[in-house]
Amino acid sequence: MISADLVPPLVTAGAALLLAGYGHVRRTRRARTRTTPGRAAGGVRRG
Repeated sequence: MISADLVPPLVTAGAALLLAGYGHVRRTRRARTRTTPGRAAGGVRRG
């Protein structure tokens, strides 16, 4: 069984991975929808 001392770090790591994955998907979807037809797909990143 998992020791009680390991539960909080594992939960924290899982939440961090979940948020990072969500942020990545959101960023890529927004980038895809915000490009204009005349602009290259890669584009120049700002910010």
